[in-house]
Amino acid sequence: MYPTAEARSKAVFLFDEPSEYQLKGCMLFWKNVIVYEAFIEDLAQNQEPTEIVKTLLEAGILKIASTPEELKEGLYDKIYYGMEEGFHNYLFENTEKIVAIPQLPDDVDSIVDESAKLDYSNKELKNLIDSIVYRKTLDKWIKGARESEYFTQAPPDVTTVVFKKMKGLADIEFNNYMNRSEEIRYHFDYRNKQLLEQFSLSSAICRDSDWAPFYRYKLGDFSVKNAETYLSGLEVVVPLMTKISIHELTLDEILRLRNNKSWNQAMDQFGELCLAAKTGDKGSFKERITEEILKNCLDAYKEEGVSIKKLGAEESKNALYTGISLIPIVGPIVGGVTGAVDPLVDFLSKRNKQKNLPTFLNDMRNLRE
Repeated sequence: MYPTAEARSKAVFLFDEPSEYQLKGCMLFWKNVIVYEAFIEDLAQNQEPTEIVKTLLEAGILKIASTPEELKEGLYDKIYYGMEEGFHNYLFENTEKIVAIPQLPDDVDSIVDESAKLDYSNKELKNLIDSIVYRKTLDKWIKGARESEYFTQAPPDVTTVVFKKMKGLADIEFNNYMNRSEEIRYHFDYRNKQLLEQFSLSSAICRDSDWAPFYRYKLGDFSVKNAETYLSGLEVVVPLMTKISIHELTLDEILRLRNNKSWNQAMDQFGELCLAAKTGDKGSFKERITEEILKNCLDAYKEEGVSIKKLGAEESKNALYTGISLIPIVGPIVGGVTGAVDPLVDFLSKRNKQKNLPTFLNDMRNLRE
């Protein structure tokens, strides 16, 4: 397994819609962040600022998974609606510097094809993806209703009717999805190739919590006991983050923390402790976090002048899990349900001698609610 410090130095693959919050979180806990071109392409559509992205690209912290030729061709052919011209020109003129080229095995096609065949014959895996899609579809409609100022002021009987209508619309949309061919619905060949690409560039994948079950099924998962141990450790760490949101940290503060020895020592220690807890050597998990990690984190905040608002040892209620879940070597062990036969999992676990390809949730609060 990669030592924690080495895993952090490699990268985390951020595979989600663009947001300044996620970028800040990833760059605070990891040395480098890898994204697909689509992440950059969606910046303007999601009205996210490009200044922080350009700064991270210039600093070599953020990289785009592509080749210079492919990225330049995409930038030339595509119309980036709303993207600031200077940023577009910067991307086009610096393709050599800002890409991270995936290193795929020679037999990548056979690995992807064989793995996809197994996936398409796996009813449990397909049902899992269907359930993820349905939940995302339903959540999308309900979120739209909840964001309405009129809905929040409506009496309970009205909201009940609205929720039923939303569920009906979600059911219609999901039924349309189910009528599509399996190749369109699941894209297993595409998913498996992406997994190999992401693995070749990173030590972990950061993606939204909805899709975490798919990755965990594919690669294995925590045991319940280990997950409980990990979360018990978070109960100790959370007070540190309670009043310090990623949103409140400036880009300059994050860049300073990245270079702070106390901060990096704390992150490495926490990763090592979680790895030990996952592999059975739990020891004094919570005590060591309190005595070693929190002390180093507090030292880093003090050294870099990061203000701490109302920090208290018992402030864990309603805490913001601002990115703790991005800490490396805390995640599933390769070799789950399909580990014995899936050539993709076999490649990840044996041929590359990498036993960990963790999937991290963007919002740990989902585990606590």
